[in-house]
Amino acid sequence: MSVSAWFLLFPYIPANVTTMQFWTVIHAVIAMLFIAAMMAHIYIGTVGHGGRRSMRWERVEVDLNWAKEHPLALGRGRAGKGHARSSTPRAMPAE
Repeated sequence: MSVSAWFLLFPYIPANVTTMQFWTVIHAVIAMLFIAAMMAHIYIGTVGHGGRRSMRWERVEVDLNWAKEHPLALGRGRAGKGHARSSTPRAMPAE
């Protein structure tokens, strides 16, 4: 992408119009691939993974076994930092 951009920024580098047209087409094709990758990334981050977004935003507590089986659904390292509920009860402070 940057190589084709250099040829488009400095039109005196290519010797003729055919070369300039070639780099314009290459630049457009790569730009369309970048746009498709961005749209796919947005889709996967929003609706592509069904319950992941609501689980993160609502801070749903899950069982520790489920968190160990699905480490990517919670994010890296969350299972060991108190975001997952273990099967043994934790000590509660007296009020």
